[in-house]
Amino acid sequence: MAHIAAVEAFKTGGFKGSIGIILNISPTYARSESAADQRAKDAADLLNSKSFLDPCVLGHFPPALIALLSEHQLMPLTEDGDAARIAANPVDFLGLNYYQPRRVQAPTQPKSPAQMPADFYSPYDWPAKKMNHYRGWEIYPEALYDMAVMIKDEYHNIPWYVAENGMGVADEDRFMNAAGMIEDDYRITFMQDHLRQLHRGIAAGSNCFGYHTWTFVDCWSWLNGYTNRYGFYRMALNAPYERSLKKSGLWFKTVSENNGF
Repeated sequence: MAHIAAVEAFKTGGFKGSIGIILNISPTYARSESAADQRAKDAADLLNSKSFLDPCVLGHFPPALIALLSEHQLMPLTEDGDAARIAANPVDFLGLNYYQPRRVQAPTQPKSPAQMPADFYSPYDWPAKKMNHYRGWEIYPEALYDMAVMIKDEYHNIPWYVAENGMGVADEDRFMNAAGMIEDDYRITFMQDHLRQLHRGIAAGSNCFGYHTWTFVDCWSWLNGYTNRYGFYRMALNAPYERSLKKSGLWFKTVSENNGF
């Protein structure tokens, strides 16, 4: 409701322009086509994605989510007028962060009534996955295409952009060449693969208008400090804390200038 209040203030305050929201979205994939695994997938999508996308874009919560939460006595408190304010204040565009997919199976230790996400679904370790072992995340560019089609088909083809996408790698200095440049070809490959899938989505009609990477320069993480590096620029951790361009930065400059690769 704080988000809704901000959108409401923007739309009623005489401001020019448009207003959106940035969300972390990880498309969900089930272990199998079994009914139990598919229920787990639906629950994961409802709880992690549609619970945000539907009210922010469509102006209401998914009926299936309301039914699921009601069944398990998990409905939040609401106030009179909340639904009307949500309906009146959808966003104009979306920013979506994507790093990894969500893979689930039927819950292995369910409780009834459910209390936690693990009571609705359990993680599934897909044997064929490709991993970024430094970050512990699966690399699955195809999900970016699936996300693009989902926005087109389920959310009025609202304008959207990729707000974050990237690859964190530890000990990048071992990839430094004689000239002092980090040759991060792995990051270039990561972006190429994701941009190909995003282009597929745009070709299919999805209204995506941009792609941002995380991040411009190696930055500090609240979770692991400077262990994993993401940037186009290397950040030296010793004085004078110099920034130096990586190979991926040059590549992305060319991609931007040529609108492709």
